[in-house]
Amino acid sequence: MIRLLISLLLSLGVTLISSAESWPTRFEPSASSTSIKQLSNENGVFLYESNSFRIRSSVKLEAALLANFAASAEAVAQVMQKIPLPLFAPPKNSRGLIEITSDVEAYRKAGGAPGTAGYYDGRNGRIIVQWDQLNRKSSGSKLIHRPAFDLLVHELTHLCMGKWLWKMEPWLVEGTAEYFAAAHLTNGQFDFIRIDSQIRNHIQKLTPVKEGKETVTMKMESLLKLSSKDWLHRTAGLSPEEALKSYTAALLLTHYAFHGGSERRKEVRTYLEALEEVTFIREKKPVLFPLAEAAKIETRIQSYWRNKGLKLGFE
Repeated sequence: MIRLLISLLLSLGVTLISSAESWPTRFEPSASSTSIKQLSNENGVFLYESNSFRIRSSVKLEAALLANFAASAEAVAQVMQKIPLPLFAPPKNSRGLIEITSDVEAYRKAGGAPGTAGYYDGRNGRIIVQWDQLNRKSSGSKLIHRPAFDLLVHELTHLCMGKWLWKMEPWLVEGTAEYFAAAHLTNGQFDFIRIDSQIRNHIQKLTPVKEGKETVTMKMESLLKLSSKDWLHRTAGLSPEEALKSYTAALLLTHYAFHGGSERRKEVRTYLEALEEVTFIREKKPVLFPLAEAAKIETRIQSYWRNKGLKLGFE
């Protein structure tokens, strides 16, 4: 009887460990977790509040958009906690702030970085988003245009990873945000079963190319060399088409890290554990993939995605 009990407990333990390590398949937030209410309208600024976030908008959000907005926002925090990696690390003891600005001028005045349509402000625990990006009415010729809720999910992923961002490699910071944006469908629903096709469609949506042509992205060696400051300068100084190459490359490398089997995922976990030990900004930080592996990784990524219907070129 005792042996049977021990056997059952061991079996249960294995099941729990396996379950804890499994990647989610699909995710949809519960209706009770996505409620949102308008608090006030002060001098043309509309204030809203959801379970996890405060929203300050210079534009009144209509009911349908507000419902989608709330579901998408709340789902990011929830789905990140389903990932079997300790990525979820938001600011403590405060609701994150989502600030929606009416135009580019107001966006820049609020602190948004040049050349961007969304911005994470870690110092103040907020994200800033341009209204015309959420409202799908303008791509902005000088901006990296992202479909409405791709942008929201991307920036909220940054907010939910706040603890990591100052010490994590920028390609993984941006790649993780792009990964969740690609996996998001609408109304807070995420699909990881078809993550390959989701990523392929996301890349083709952002960087459309003629049929049969290559999607050109940044070389892995160049990507691994980028510092956080380099990333911002690159986004501000290049055309949207050129700037997007680093985001595409980061997404592909993040997918390579997350979906390269149990050993590679273990490397990611070990990397995050090493980041925990970093306490000073000038301290030498660990890297996930050594620069010497860049060419090999690039070849593997190119081969993998060719079989998924995505022809890649690196420059």
